Amino acid sequence: MKTTWLKTAIAIAAGALSTQALAAGFALNEQSISGMGTSFAGRSSSADDATTLFGNPAGMSRLKREEVSFGMAAIHAKTDIKDTSGFPGNGSNDGDMVPTTAVPMGYYVQPIDDKWAVGVGVYVPFGLITDYEGGFAGRYHGDYSEVRVITVQPT
Repeated sequence: MKTTWLKTAIAIAAGALSTQALAAGFALNEQSISGMGTSFAGRSSSADDATTLFGNPAGMSRLKREEVSFGMAAIHAKTDIKDTSGFPGNGSNDGDMVPTTAVPMGYYVQPIDDKWAVGVGVYVPFGLITDYEGGFAGRYHGDYSEVRVITVQPT
C-alpha cells in the first residue's frame, strides 16, 4: 500500500514538473505545391489533385482520372548567430549554419471506379540539417546534425 502511494506521488510530481515536448521544430510543410498556393487551407477537405493523398487519402475516390503530381521546394534559411560569449573557449560565429536544401515530393493516384482508387506518395514530412563552421565558438556543444525522414505512403 505504501509503495503504491509513493509511486503515484512520484508519477504525479514528474508529470507536473515536466515540460511539454514539441517536435514541430523538425516539421516541413512542403508536401504539395498546390497546397502551398492556398497556404494549405482546406488540405483535409479538398481533393483537387493527387496530393490529396497526404492530407486526405479518402479524397482519392473523388478524382476522376489518373493523376501524377510532383515537385520540389527549396529551403534557403538565413541564420545569424550572435553573442557567443557564453560558450567555453574561443571561436567565431561567422557563416551560415543552415545549408540550402531541396525537399522533394511526388504522388500518383489511379481511380479504379467511383468509390475506389489506389495511390502512392513519396514526401518529406520532417527534416533538419545544421552544419557549423569548423571554428565555431560552440563547436564543443555540437558541430553537425542531420535528421532526414522520407515517407513512402502506399494507399
